[in-house]
Amino acid sequence: KMNKEVPTILTIRQFAEKHKFTSEGGLRYQIFHAKTNGLKEAKVIVKIGRRVLINEKKYFNWLGV
Repeated sequence: KMNKEVPTILTIRQFAEKHKFTSEGGLRYQIFHAKTNGLKEAKVIVKIGRRVLINEKKYFNWLGV
């Protein structure tokens, strides 16, 4: 029996719609620079095939909120 919490994983569009402080373009910019801004190291981005998804909890941890 696993008691592991299932993370909320959102597309870029879903994330931008849910969190009005950011835009799709802003998120795409952050993802493009993920190697240098720490997003990759923080494992915020999940890739399934060509699809790019954002782990919501890890994103806010990365922001320092």
